[in-house]
Amino acid sequence: MNSYTWNRPAEMTLPGGSTKVFEYDPLMRIKRITAKDPGQNIIMDYGYTYDSMNNIVGKVTEHGNYSYGYDDLYRLISVDNPDFSDEAFSYDPVGNRLTSAGITGTWTYNSNNELVGYDGISYQYDANGNTIQKDDNGVITEYSYDIENRLIEVTTDAPQPTTCKYYYDPFGRRLWKEVDGTKTYFMYSNEGLVAELDSGGNVTKSYGYKPNSTWTTDPVFMKVGNDYYFYHNDHLGTPQKLTAISGAVVWSAKYTSFGEAAIDPTSTITNNLRFPGQYYDEETGLHYNWHRYYDPKNGQYLRKDEAIGYGSGLYGYARENPLSYVDSLGLRCKHFFSLPVKFRISKRNEWAKWKSWEYEGFNTYEGGEGPIFWFNARCRCVRRRFGQRILLIEAYVKRFYWCKDSGCEAHIKEEAIWEPLFDFSEEISDSERQEVNGGWVLNDNQAEERCRAKCLELNQY
Repeated sequence: MNSYTWNRPAEMTLPGGSTKVFEYDPLMRIKRITAKDPGQNIIMDYGYTYDSMNNIVGKVTEHGNYSYGYDDLYRLISVDNPDFSDEAFSYDPVGNRLTSAGITGTWTYNSNNELVGYDGISYQYDANGNTIQKDDNGVITEYSYDIENRLIEVTTDAPQPTTCKYYYDPFGRRLWKEVDGTKTYFMYSNEGLVAELDSGGNVTKSYGYKPNSTWTTDPVFMKVGNDYYFYHNDHLGTPQKLTAISGAVVWSAKYTSFGEAAIDPTSTITNNLRFPGQYYDEETGLHYNWHRYYDPKNGQYLRKDEAIGYGSGLYGYARENPLSYVDSLGLRCKHFFSLPVKFRISKRNEWAKWKSWEYEGFNTYEGGEGPIFWFNARCRCVRRRFGQRILLIEAYVKRFYWCKDSGCEAHIKEEAIWEPLFDFSEEISDSERQEVNGGWVLNDNQAEERCRAKCLELNQY
């Protein structure tokens, strides 16, 4: 690293002399990523623009410009894409995709919100919600799982019959895969996948990441034999190009919004890293994502999300907003705490009278050890007033998210944005919300009862 901007890299020089420059806006959102070879020729040049809710609405690249549209829940609904046909999506209230541009008809679901079919492709599921069969216009693929709902075998009958087997360690990390009798082994560190080995135990590829980075995000290099290749990633950490030490581009890809890659046919090496935390399996077309397998063609996982109470579809990816969110573990993250860092007043006027504090809901995050499974409840209270608004205070907030994996290891994610403290409408009303600690509870019913009482207590002050 040559320099930093408030704990974020501003410039990086790679072995051989290629450079990467990162520019940020006043909110420390990535504004531009530029990579140049030793001769100062452009390797990659991406620029980003955002709306007031931090959604990316525009991207300028060396190969064309993109524009993005969102619905009221900030789910991606339109993409003006210079590399593929324009994309468009619609969703039902729980996040299931209903329509997609270029596909005739609607996507159908059963009562469990499991995708039944679209565009001549149909699916079947077991009682645990795992996809067990895919019929792609007559080509049958079958999926088998172990007792922990981990994918262990995939068989395809045509056009080329294939059998794939997968094996995992106690943490759910995939240790090896076998495709028609040929095994590939995988090794990991805290940053993610660090090596691939052949059936004889010889290292065929190794990987390096930014120190202390989130699982398999923002890779720095890949080593094949004695040669090093360097990643050039987008704002999320998804590989866009790889270069040799000389600065020559040896691998390049363009993606649909939900991660289906089109590899440049002039690429001279193979790279299987995709969305953060995802590894492309050529034998199935799926992306291995630690706890689940992801299909970029339909933006769905093979099995449902185990997180309870999450607002998106159980099989969908990243809140249906793959420009702003990632799911590097194949699990969901829950927002559990906000820490205001600084404040500003952006509007003054006269307020109407506040109504009483009322219960709005609660969040829980797991804690503790022992035989009793208990939670710490965070109560959400709201009060409203009607009439003319006078004041909008915004806070620069650090938001913390909590993820839980099957190995009982907590993962903390953080983001920092400006957000309003008073949530109001333009017409006649606005709302103020407050989080209150509800203490330790054993279940959701107890959490709701406790939080209703806590919100009423706010009216005593």
